[in-house]
Amino acid sequence: MDSWIFPKLDLAWKTALAAQAARDNKTICIIGVTGSGKSTLGNILLGRPRNDPTGFKTSAYSSSCTLEVESLDGRWLGNGDAIRVIDTPGHGDAWGRDQELRREMVSLLEMEGAVHAFIWVKNSQKPRFDLLELEHFDLLKDIFGVSFYINLIVVFSRWSFYARQERLRRDEGVTLEKAKESLHTSLVENFPWTRDRPVPMATVDACFAEDDPAEASAFRAETASLWRFIDRLAARPVESVQTRRFRDQQIEREKNRLRHRAEMARRQLMPGNTRRAEPDGRCKVL
Repeated sequence: MDSWIFPKLDLAWKTALAAQAARDNKTICIIGVTGSGKSTLGNILLGRPRNDPTGFKTSAYSSSCTLEVESLDGRWLGNGDAIRVIDTPGHGDAWGRDQELRREMVSLLEMEGAVHAFIWVKNSQKPRFDLLELEHFDLLKDIFGVSFYINLIVVFSRWSFYARQERLRRDEGVTLEKAKESLHTSLVENFPWTRDRPVPMATVDACFAEDDPAEASAFRAETASLWRFIDRLAARPVESVQTRRFRDQQIEREKNRLRHRAEMARRQLMPGNTRRAEPDGRCKVL
């Protein structure tokens, strides 16, 4: 009996999770080093002013303003699909608060349960993957397992599409393609599987000038590309290890309950337990 009950049970759980993923807000977790522009990006993705006093706290300096995990609900770019954006403290805190911030991040992200996409905000002027980021990734892997890497998206910050900036970079031989290639190469060195499955990358200038046609056009194109990445990954949200463990325990309890019911039914059908109805409605053991 197990052979047909339990695959159906597992399929039912997976179907329920997929339905929930389609119903609920898409949860986006923003990660990155201190001062990379995570909070500013979070405000922009929610359609808020970049320095919205009711949004994520931002800073013009490289020091961290985000000292705890914060989340805000809203709509993509203010009028799109429903999303929840989680802003996390930057790693590499100048005041040595990394351990304290990490403990809090572990606790609150485990409470969140599942994340549809992780946006890794990466300074385009420092495109190589470094040891500090590796340590931070290890922490997230402890919370979400190796699936965390599969739902990762890179968003380059500090890359202006202003025509003069583009011209100056070209003169110096600096291109966005080279920055992406540099990051991809350093990722392959640490995670060989990314050679055949590159991490998706977008370049969103959260400080773009809305009245500049080139910058506004680039912003629309890059955020559209970013949303396509998120929408694709959302089909398989990443659950925290704790959430998966709890769900697996529930599945196991349900399996045990079904085993017990199947065994009781089997015993009822054994010789000596067969019963038939008498004319007066009572049952008599044969």
